[in-house]
Amino acid sequence: MHIRVAKLTIGANGIADADALISRIDADLVGPYSIAPGFVGYFNVKDDASTAYSVRVFADQATLDSANQALSGTQGAIVNDFDLTVDAIVANDVTAGAAYALTTA
Repeated sequence: MHIRVAKLTIGANGIADADALISRIDADLVGPYSIAPGFVGYFNVKDDASTAYSVRVFADQATLDSANQALSGTQGAIVNDFDLTVDAIVANDVTAGAAYALTTA
């Protein structure tokens, strides 16, 4: 599997806060990613009002790169609208076991 974790920092000219950023990613990206070949998981978490983290897991780097290419226009619009700085934290092949339970507050 291949994982990419990115820190997303909203800039001074961004249109909203991290809650809105996560909502936008969920609305515009998560669905299309979830049907892409090789998809394993996509998670977004808010750190503070101007910072979030995005975690994408795919079967391998090639399938993630292909999904990114297909969604590059949508990603670019989000980056522009939120004046994002995107810093890669992890981009690596991994071996992982998984357990998943979605809870909301």
